Amino acid sequence: NVTFALTPNLRGIMLMISAVSLFAMKDGFAKHLGGIYPILELLWTQYCLMLLVVFPIIVVRHGWKALWPSHIYSQISRGLMSITAIGLFYFSITQIPLADAMALIFISPIVVTALSPLILGEKVGIRRWVAVLTGFVGICFIVQPGFQEVTLGTLASLVAGVIWAFFQITTRQLAQQEVPLVTVFCTSLIGAAATNLLLPLFWVTPTILDGSMMLVMAGFASVGQAFLIYAFVAAPAAVIAPFVYISIIVAVTIGYFAFGEFPSTTAWLGIFI
Repeated sequence: NVTFALTPNLRGIMLMISAVSLFAMKDGFAKHLGGIYPILELLWTQYCLMLLVVFPIIVVRHGWKALWPSHIYSQISRGLMSITAIGLFYFSITQIPLADAMALIFISPIVVTALSPLILGEKVGIRRWVAVLTGFVGICFIVQPGFQEVTLGTLASLVAGVIWAFFQITTRQLAQQEVPLVTVFCTSLIGAAATNLLLPLFWVTPTILDGSMMLVMAGFASVGQAFLIYAFVAAPAAVIAPFVYISIIVAVTIGYFAFGEFPSTTAWLGIFI
């Protein structure tokens, strides 16, 4: 008998592909529902369900003491950045094609690379700087400043990408200091608490079908977060990080079949770069 065993790297790659595919499908639901319900209601559903999923796991695996993190201010900052970035991204995908918004938010690794020497003290060699500049050229092809009107959706996605970069930098700092699941718990708790405060102001009772889609969307976000964490546990970041770009392929597919969207030739060039 021949048994097939996954190597750690391959397992990490498969988990990363699964995670970003779930995130892209979640964004497809958010694009549809965001045109009907307030963005804050979608965020409330996502963070509350994530909190309900993560809370018992934390208590069982790490005990009640783990619910109070050792770096509370960094956790609060990370949680607020998460809400803001995802909220802006959800707004952007109601205004521009899903694939364009997905590509624009990838300005985040450009910002992370540029700021890593200043904030994290990491060395950035010439190859990474070339990659940063090449990525910036790709963003310019998608936005096309000076050649077309830059919409609020475009700006929202770019700002979301910049905020997401600081979110990632904070995540890197916390990764050395906290249990990963504790960080996910704190982010979901802060997101749920912040959106609950505003719940009476924006609540629109969903239909049974739309409510089911909200739950599926939140479920994709929760499972995707778990896959993402275990992907980084299984394999080095340098091995699995490039596979995040699979999400653009999934986004193009969803945009085409669900919303009749297809990137322009120039946008395709920017996505490819």
